[in-house]
Amino acid sequence: MFLDEIHVTFYIDTAAAILSLGVFVLCGRGIIKDEPLSKLFRSLSIVCFCLSLLDAATYARKNHEFPGALPIALGLQTLLELTLNFVIILWMVFVNYRIYHSRDVIKRDFVKYLIPLVILMGIDIINVFTGIIFYYDEHVMYHTTAFTIYYYVVRYAYLFGGAIQIAVSKKSHRDLKFFDVWGFIIPSLAGGLINSFTDYSGMCLGFAIGLCLVYAGIINELSFMDHQTGYYNRYYLRYLKRDIDSETFSPKSGIIYRLMDPDDMKAFAGLLSPILPKKCEVVRYNEDTVVMLAEISKRGALHMMSEDVESAVEQYNRDNQDKTMSVTMDEVYKKKKETSKGFYEMFIRRIG
Repeated sequence: MFLDEIHVTFYIDTAAAILSLGVFVLCGRGIIKDEPLSKLFRSLSIVCFCLSLLDAATYARKNHEFPGALPIALGLQTLLELTLNFVIILWMVFVNYRIYHSRDVIKRDFVKYLIPLVILMGIDIINVFTGIIFYYDEHVMYHTTAFTIYYYVVRYAYLFGGAIQIAVSKKSHRDLKFFDVWGFIIPSLAGGLINSFTDYSGMCLGFAIGLCLVYAGIINELSFMDHQTGYYNRYYLRYLKRDIDSETFSPKSGIIYRLMDPDDMKAFAGLLSPILPKKCEVVRYNEDTVVMLAEISKRGALHMMSEDVESAVEQYNRDNQDKTMSVTMDEVYKKKKETSKGFYEMFIRRIG
């Protein structure tokens, strides 16, 4: 005999709450070094946890008609809708910060993204008095209106909008390669479909599974990071070689930076990072060597970058005469008939 939808949904929401809370606890251990990104992800986890509790409470009240049940049902459902919209808002903020790594961009441009969702949240409040999205009858049974479909379309548009943003940005931001946005979208969409076409609620579990998959991608990325410089470590080269073999990345030039004193590496990374071109890969090859591969074919452009680095090091030494930095730079260029794979192998041999 099958369990009724209230019991099944309770178990599903319990699993979702445990997953969301688990991700929140793990993330709180300082694994994500970018503090704003960590705060956004933890906020997303705790709101999903609250969403699971609200969903469980909403389903637990089903089929229970008692004095005062109507305002309780309406209040729970309204809080559920508001929290769901808030999850989507946080998701969009998280996606945009992951792309631009800038609070200023979020503050400056994100208002235009928020407007439709803020309107939806306003409609949630208006619905309490009008029932334009959902309402409860005299037997405290839940009903939706024809307007509900347009309401949900906006929500799903936001979820897919985040996926499209990441897909477009990956073409110019190679640091997003470990961010599998579909790992969040597909479970979330599956959970929404369960809600729409069955008597059960899989929405919260879909969000929770999506958060776990996004977190797994973050951990995977961090395993290839050098935490002193913020660049990739040497183990990342096998992924880079795979991209070169598939022509996802086609390096045409590169620079090898060698430091006299490895203790200067963190300071040097602070000088180098603002000068780096787009579509380049930077790897800390060993304790005193950083290598950069770029899709730059013009010698002049790469040479200008070397001059900018030299100027930055000279300025640093003038400001820190008691602890000067010594850096050598070796520019390497791809030959006309040389393949990207051949150039990469030659470049690695050049490092020694």
